[in-house]
Amino acid sequence: CVSCVCVCVSLSLSLCVLLFSSAMFPRLYQPLLAQNLLITPVVGDLFVRLVNRIYFDRNLRTLFASRNPGEEYMDAAWALLRHNDGHLAMPRIFLYQLDRFEFEERWVNAIRDTTIPVHYIYGAGDRINPPATFEEFKKRVPRATHTYLPSSVAHFPMLEAPETVLRVYGEFLKRHGHLSI
Repeated sequence: CVSCVCVCVSLSLSLCVLLFSSAMFPRLYQPLLAQNLLITPVVGDLFVRLVNRIYFDRNLRTLFASRNPGEEYMDAAWALLRHNDGHLAMPRIFLYQLDRFEFEERWVNAIRDTTIPVHYIYGAGDRINPPATFEEFKKRVPRATHTYLPSSVAHFPMLEAPETVLRVYGEFLKRHGHLSI
């Protein structure tokens, strides 16, 4: 899963960045077997042709903590993945995993050095980005603000705790003059 980034632009054209479950630190990242298979030459291309809905569901559900994403979400995720044979592109898309090792310092330094307000929302139940990820982010991007959500929230805070994420996001925007309530 690609780290989720939300960039907000206000009418005054000022910016801010919101990060979710960031996998900026590849040495801390704990990928699923399926993610490792995807980036393996030849194996990845074969793997995506063999994955069925049951395997897909089982793997995606492991990225959620307490909230079951529900059948409607799983149906939509499967349909999007399979649309126009999109699943066949997954081995190439997942090569970003390797890019993270090569460009880690560049990407972390860009987030650390930006003058744009940055906020990081982390779910403690994230099994592929363990809590050490949150601590590393605080250490390496000290200027950013952050929210640590309990273990009942995992890799998809925006889906697992939408009300909390919306509240935190609204407070972040308001703090930086992007929202008037």
